[in-house]
Amino acid sequence: MLLRAEEQFEFEDAMFSKAFPGTRQYHVFQQVFNVPLWIVDFFPIDQSNGLIGNPQRWSRQLTSSVQGLMSIQLASSSRRAQVRALLPAHTSPRGDIQLVRCSAIWNAHPLDDPEESTWLIETDHGPIADHELGLDPKDIIRTSLHWNDIGSKTL
Repeated sequence: MLLRAEEQFEFEDAMFSKAFPGTRQYHVFQQVFNVPLWIVDFFPIDQSNGLIGNPQRWSRQLTSSVQGLMSIQLASSSRRAQVRALLPAHTSPRGDIQLVRCSAIWNAHPLDDPEESTWLIETDHGPIADHELGLDPKDIIRTSLHWNDIGSKTL
């Protein structure tokens, strides 16, 4: 994981400790490397009508790797996931720090190596590739859909 928390930023909250035993809470964490920060918001789904339920019951998970993002269960019948990424300037299509909304995540492979597995992420500002392979999105072939945001208009 490329996120770091320091002891000085830890806080204790009786409600959090009771609701999430064995976890620790921090006010601040540091992103160690200049890579995309993946932000996954989960919204509960009201099973009676399929709409987003109580908005106060949302939760958020952060990761600084596509591998970490793939370890989060995005698809679920009880909650809707919305994925965004905070892109550093050197990975952003615009060349500056940018917050993008993800509409789909594809299983993929490089054009020149069908045996190499990677990911391609569709966003509202164009496709981005997993930075770990250093590939340009134009050099990647989509093979199958891993996840898509049912509320997105960019697919």
